[in-house]
Amino acid sequence: MSRIVMLIDLDSFYASVEERRNHELKGKPIAICMFSGRSKNSGAIATANYPARKLGIHSGIPIKKAKELDKEGVVVFLPADRDYYKQVSDRIMQIYRKYADRFEQVSIDEAYIEVTKRCKGSFEKAIELAERIRKEVHESEGITCTVGIGYNKFVAKMASKLKKPDSVNVVDHEDFQKLIWPLPVKKLHGIGEKTEMMLKGFGIETIEDLAKFNLGKLKMALGTAKAEQFWNHANGIDDDELEDEDKKQMSKLKTLMKDSRDAAYIFEGAGEFAQILQKRLDERNIGFKSIAIIVVTTAFKTKTKSMTLSHVEKRVENVLPEYKKLLVEFLKENPDDTIRRFGLRVGNFEEFGEQRTLADFGK
Repeated sequence: MSRIVMLIDLDSFYASVEERRNHELKGKPIAICMFSGRSKNSGAIATANYPARKLGIHSGIPIKKAKELDKEGVVVFLPADRDYYKQVSDRIMQIYRKYADRFEQVSIDEAYIEVTKRCKGSFEKAIELAERIRKEVHESEGITCTVGIGYNKFVAKMASKLKKPDSVNVVDHEDFQKLIWPLPVKKLHGIGEKTEMMLKGFGIETIEDLAKFNLGKLKMALGTAKAEQFWNHANGIDDDELEDEDKKQMSKLKTLMKDSRDAAYIFEGAGEFAQILQKRLDERNIGFKSIAIIVVTTAFKTKTKSMTLSHVEKRVENVLPEYKKLLVEFLKENPDDTIRRFGLRVGNFEEFGEQRTLADFGK
């Protein structure tokens, strides 16, 4: 029985929610702005709907530049209302959960669901289910979504990008080479501009080129972990399982008052994050063996840097120095990135078998 995974991506989510909230916006170019508060037009575009994208306005560009591209003054620029968007997202995620063997939310507008058992390994039944989910989301929230269906998480992700918006795209075992291999190597999830240029130096232009490239040489150029990940993905290989985020990790992020590369400034809120995470850990009576920093850059790219501890740790505050080291190392390794949001993550949980003591909870 073939494994079947869906990646469901809400189309232009923030803008779509605003259209639903205000029907007068229907059909107009919309850009959702993350204002920094430093000046009237400081900040960046969080997302734009498809009419706005046709004008060259897309996520990550400065608000000032976006307004310059709006030469005819037809774009509606709105401030992001993340609390409201999350309420809508939470309702939609509950719809997905109803149909899932396994569920994993990856962002406010994306989630994986595994439907292998529900669809009995049939891609035809998966297509029917995807259409049913899309219909329910649209009827309940007035929002469209794109569904990628594949035989693992990576293939589902790639399938979701083949045709947008408002569609169902399937890549099964027989279609992977036909549909994915001809794509430019930069389309492989996780490959950025610098890696693309390095791969092109080896004559790797397409995903097929990468799939057929010597893995040993690739490891020498990219390092073992990245080389194996990219090579496996290029060959349609991905063994990652789905699991609810709160079950495998917890995180807390916050938008900085100003974009920065100053480690001391960025880390100022870490103590508060540690307290919030500690409360959630104590409620479940669990410790953790891995930590990570999460950053969102001014280009709205989310990146992480992690480490595995040598022991099960009970107190987040005890590993704040390790978090600080990860941040300093990240800034050194990514000189072109400026940080907009920053947070801490704990994971690799283990339950405590013994009764917790007052000492475990601190003062």
